[in-house]
Amino acid sequence: MSTHHSRRSFVCGTICKLPGTTYSTTSFVCVYVLTQFGAPQRRLIPSGYNRCQETRPMTHARIRKFNTKDTYPEQNLDNDLCQTVVAKGSMVFVRGQIGQDLDSRESVAIGDAAGQAEKAMANIKMLLEEAGSKLEHICKITIYIIDPRYREAVYRTVGKWLKGVYPVSTGIVVSALARPEWVVEIDAIAVIPEGA
Repeated sequence: MSTHHSRRSFVCGTICKLPGTTYSTTSFVCVYVLTQFGAPQRRLIPSGYNRCQETRPMTHARIRKFNTKDTYPEQNLDNDLCQTVVAKGSMVFVRGQIGQDLDSRESVAIGDAAGQAEKAMANIKMLLEEAGSKLEHICKITIYIIDPRYREAVYRTVGKWLKGVYPVSTGIVVSALARPEWVVEIDAIAVIPEGA
């Protein structure tokens, strides 16, 4: 049987397993999935195999995706997250960002948690791009807030910036940040995919 394979490497967003049956089709998709040790493994998936829900040119496997609308139905949230990310490439660590202009060092959105989160995410985007990365490469974010009542406003803002990215996220309530006017801080870890 002759099959044609794409030379382009792909990672399947949902890990696909080949069942032990014979397919009559000769149309396959060449995909690369990450093993539990992070090594890519080539698999041939029949093009009509319905368990392969999404195949995208990414090297980050995002496992157990979910949206906070489902996990926290009592809160007005909309964040695409996952439980685990497996990534290969160059790591980028972004320092915690707050409501501050990186050039003038002036604090912005004083008293406005959502506004400070907006500026923090804009800073993260800019810093990632300066490092040759982008928001889609983010694997892990940590959000620090000084009052749990700020959670919904901050998370809604972050959710807009990271829609469809599905990073791992940790939220922490702290007693204070470095300056009294800062109420939220966000840091990020991104991985630039190999070959990107």
